[in-house]
Amino acid sequence: RMNDTFSLSYGFDREYYSGDRGYTTQVDDDVIFGDRKRVEITNSFNTSYNFNPYNTLALTFRNFWATVEYDQQLFSLQDDGYVTNTTGYTTENIPDNPDINFSTWNFDLSYSWQFAPGSFLTALYRNSLFNINNMSKENFFESVGMLLDQPIEHIFSLRMVYYIDYNNIKGIFKKSS
Repeated sequence: RMNDTFSLSYGFDREYYSGDRGYTTQVDDDVIFGDRKRVEITNSFNTSYNFNPYNTLALTFRNFWATVEYDQQLFSLQDDGYVTNTTGYTTENIPDNPDINFSTWNFDLSYSWQFAPGSFLTALYRNSLFNINNMSKENFFESVGMLLDQPIEHIFSLRMVYYIDYNNIKGIFKKSS
């Protein structure tokens, strides 16, 4: 918080999961699972400026990147709910590469006006990018480069939330005597 009207924050989060088991695909009637390594990185940047107690301008940026890499040996789901690796499935002999490279980008700019107690009118502009492929061996910067090559989706929305105080309007619903 820089002062009473301006705030700024940056967040970074990295998660690493090893030995995580997940669904890969289905081959005929066989449901295939595999042990996998997952890495997730989130970068977020938020800032807001309060013109007064009733008007706020906010900017939010978020980038999420995740990769999933499966071990070569895969498992088949048995009828009893257990898995077995005796069916011979590997990442090389199933129809599709199960590895995943997933990344998103969201950029939000919003203006909010409190026009009555508990009631807001908010205008939002968002642009977003999305990319998913099986190039899980790419590094973060190569993945961001592929993400920036995707078409940008632009969204504009207007939302109004109006607070109705039941105590002030309950007399409207009563019969007049």
